[in-house]
Amino acid sequence: MAILIIGKNGFVASRLASRLEGMDTLLFTSSRSRENALPLDLRHPDDFDFRRIEQNDRVLMLAAVSSPDICQNEPDYARAINVDGTSRFVDRCLERGAHVIFFSSDTVYGGGGPFGERSPCHPVGPYAGMKHEVENRFLGNAAFKTLRLSYVVSRDDKFTAYLRRCAASGEEAEIFHPLRRRAVHIDDLADAVAALCQYWNALPSAILNVAGPELLSRVEMAEVFRHLDPRLRFRTVEPGPEFFAARPQTIDMGSCYLSTLLGREPHGLREALAKELTLQDSLQ
Repeated sequence: MAILIIGKNGFVASRLASRLEGMDTLLFTSSRSRENALPLDLRHPDDFDFRRIEQNDRVLMLAAVSSPDICQNEPDYARAINVDGTSRFVDRCLERGAHVIFFSSDTVYGGGGPFGERSPCHPVGPYAGMKHEVENRFLGNAAFKTLRLSYVVSRDDKFTAYLRRCAASGEEAEIFHPLRRRAVHIDDLADAVAALCQYWNALPSAILNVAGPELLSRVEMAEVFRHLDPRLRFRTVEPGPEFFAARPQTIDMGSCYLSTLLGREPHGLREALAKELTLQDSLQ
């Protein structure tokens, strides 16, 4: 069995690769010309060499246009990759007998909550709508599972990296408020993916919500960060209405299955950030 990570770039793919290394043969795709990566442009999915995918391989469908703003402002471009190309590629992988893990978003539920895996979906914004459209196409297939991710916290996620830069430089950070999510530690995501790759039927549902235990605003997240790194200074900024046209203010998404799949409770934000900042120090 091989594990194929679709999309080599980005902090999630990097941490997944570290977690999955040694479990099975690990392969990557990239839309750019890179060594040790299979070429894949999701605008032209049929150009991929599908002979590299075999029965019972695991395909981790990470690649996407993930910016809600790009999906809002360039819908044709985003749809070509997020819906048309992705759906065709998943179709071909399933035809080859592979098992596909599709990385989706908590935004498919819409704003508010609380939400569980059985909650109805009311996607907010084009990005959420595209994710939900792909889900609906494949959720009846036993070889397809979707992970609906809350905000994933790592030393390299966009928000934490911004706070780190501001803390190091002395610049006052600007924090959009209100934005509330159940942010999840990247190690919890990686451990959940590793468990699914090994034990596909350990998850009784085709849907897994991947979220942390606390509903926190970006301001509260910054306060946790400042407790760990007192150099951080920040102020709150209220974004304009156009910002929330593409994303909900609050998504309170929990999970009925994540703790059981992990064999433990997911990490709280303070524990997650403490680990990530310690890891960052060790890399410097």
